[in-house]
Amino acid sequence: MEKRIRIAVLLSGRTRNVEHTTQRIISNFNSSGVDVDFFAHTWDDDFSFTNEEYDNELLSSGGVLSSEFLRGSLVQYSPAMSDIKYFSPKKYCITSYNEIIDEHETMRSSISMANSMLTIGYLAQTASFDHAARCLRQYVKDTGTHYNYVLKWRYDLVTDTIHPNSFIPWLKNINDGEMYFQSVGTSSLTDTWFASTMNTAGWAFRHINPEFKRAFRDRMSTNHPDYQVFECNLRAAIDRIKVKPLSINRPPFVTAIFREGCNPDDPVGVIHDFNVSDWINIGWEQLVIKDDHGITRI
Repeated sequence: MEKRIRIAVLLSGRTRNVEHTTQRIISNFNSSGVDVDFFAHTWDDDFSFTNEEYDNELLSSGGVLSSEFLRGSLVQYSPAMSDIKYFSPKKYCITSYNEIIDEHETMRSSISMANSMLTIGYLAQTASFDHAARCLRQYVKDTGTHYNYVLKWRYDLVTDTIHPNSFIPWLKNINDGEMYFQSVGTSSLTDTWFASTMNTAGWAFRHINPEFKRAFRDRMSTNHPDYQVFECNLRAAIDRIKVKPLSINRPPFVTAIFREGCNPDDPVGVIHDFNVSDWINIGWEQLVIKDDHGITRI
């Protein structure tokens, strides 16, 4: 009898559109001989301010948002708990953006004008991943459960419904000391998903967040804090912890970020086209939406 594969999936970031994406994500892992457990983190608050309030703060603070303004702009996101429970995670945690505001303050002198929200978005993504990874490590420690592979995933990341769980076979090609990413060009990586063996995740994943912050701080202190800073610094972080990033130029499955306005059964190509034509993407957690009242939501 073939030994069953156990997969841990780390969900991180904002729980956007989980009512539409949950079953589609879960179906990715509904494969014979595979057991999957979810571990999750999200934020229990979000920023809310008008364009006028934002512009006035930039003028008064010299182009970098103050911690006082940021904390005063936080509003509770009450569905966070119910959103996470869509996935019935083995372990999860929900925290406040205040920890990211603290990090933003330590980098204040290096942040370029009007790049505060970009900085916060970049810091939030690896911090959220780090929380989810901690949940996994604690669960393994408490229960002794062994997983073969660990995947990092987004709540709004979907694969094509035509070929569900098509990526499971290639997991067996991952060796210890390696991580699989979807590549962006020749020098950067995308954070939407990555995978490794549990043996590698157990030691490597805990270093990604601190090494990313170190690389990010180095980049922000230069004169070129460009909008590819997240992907480039993720590459730098992976290089520093001596994990071999096996980029997939032609990934074995196609993904898209599901946005409000898409239909739950839309193929990936339609979702991608919708994103390109109707949304402005500035980095990973940096989708800026202006509602009918002029409120900016990140």
